[in-house]
Amino acid sequence: MTTATATAHSTPRSSRLSRTIALARAELTQFLRNPTLLFMALLFPLGLTVAMFVLSSTGGGEAFAASLALETSVLMTMLLVVYYSVLSMSTTRRDEKVLKRLRTGEAKDSDILVAIAAPSSLLAVVLMVLAPILLIVLGAPAPVNVVPLIVAVLGGIAVSAALGFLTSAFTINAEAAQITSLPVMVLAIASQSTFRALMPEQVTRIIDRTPFALMGDLAHLAWSGTTVTGGFEPLESGAALAAATAPMLMLALWAIALLVLVPRVMKWESNR
Repeated sequence: MTTATATAHSTPRSSRLSRTIALARAELTQFLRNPTLLFMALLFPLGLTVAMFVLSSTGGGEAFAASLALETSVLMTMLLVVYYSVLSMSTTRRDEKVLKRLRTGEAKDSDILVAIAAPSSLLAVVLMVLAPILLIVLGAPAPVNVVPLIVAVLGGIAVSAALGFLTSAFTINAEAAQITSLPVMVLAIASQSTFRALMPEQVTRIIDRTPFALMGDLAHLAWSGTTVTGGFEPLESGAALAAATAPMLMLALWAIALLVLVPRVMKWESNR
């Protein structure tokens, strides 16, 4: 009796996981067929990371230069790899009526959303493993504490994917995504620490609490134990982790709030 009950409970879970994996594999195939997305996803973030490190380290201070480069890598990866890919793919699938057909089958809404976000999310993880390795190869010192970086990557993926789905609800077609994505892109660019350092204090305080700024600060704390807006005095590993606690919690709250909002706002069918 117990064995039969356990089998009955495990079978739906395993079949649901199989469906999600199958959907994610199909999305990955479509993702790999898009040369524009692949170019932005692979070359652009890593290229900017190298360029930022080389330009920032000319005057010395390789640790801080590496943290600036890592911040750029995190923001560009989340913006171009996760956010824009999810926005483009979810909008295209909706216009092709793929989402509508999937919802009439056994797949749940959450399975479909996870499958759409999976390819770009996995690629983002790979890039965020390669970027620190690349920086160390170029001569950067080791990071102070990797925990804030891990939280920035995982929280950033959740936030960026959620923003992609939310933006898709207001995007008529894939071509219009170039326009509807502008507010999020402007926010991400304005969230870079080098720009925030030039802003009035009142504006900086507001932007400091937005998700992309939190990701950038966590990248800085992870690598050099400093933040541009919080001061240039480097912290030790334990102190850097303590300083990162508040940004990590705020990023987690952003991720939860946006993910909860996605099912309420997500648009599954095209009006055309």
